[in-house]
Amino acid sequence: MILIGVAYHSLKLWTDIALPVTKTPEPSASVESLLRFTEELRGEAKEQREYLKDSLDELKWIVVTILGVGGALAGWLTISSRKEIQPLVKEQFEAHVESLVTARLKGFLKFLDTETLEIQARGETTSRLVGRIADFACAFITGILLF
Repeated sequence: MILIGVAYHSLKLWTDIALPVTKTPEPSASVESLLRFTEELRGEAKEQREYLKDSLDELKWIVVTILGVGGALAGWLTISSRKEIQPLVKEQFEAHVESLVTARLKGFLKFLDTETLEIQARGETTSRLVGRIADFACAFITGILLF
């Protein structure tokens, strides 16, 4: 019996040493605080993203409103100033057309004067040639009659 008792105790010691019972360690206070801090950071990051999204949406509306008001104002100013600008543009256009017509007319009159002088010069040349031909014809006829 003593032998059995000794064997039992040695077997029990051997199993306690060989197969220790593993207990799940409880998280320490620092790990728990780290987990809570991580969860709080995730929550704050989510709130920050929502805040930024809302801020960007508000900024978009503000920009669209400003552009709309600016476009309407520019259109109103353009329409009211169009009535003032149209007579000025019409006056400038008429002055420009008048200057172009005057310049073309002056050029045409200069061309006519040049051509008139050239025609007169050709007429004088033709008159001299006709006069020579007439003199030659008279001389020829006189020469034929005298023979």
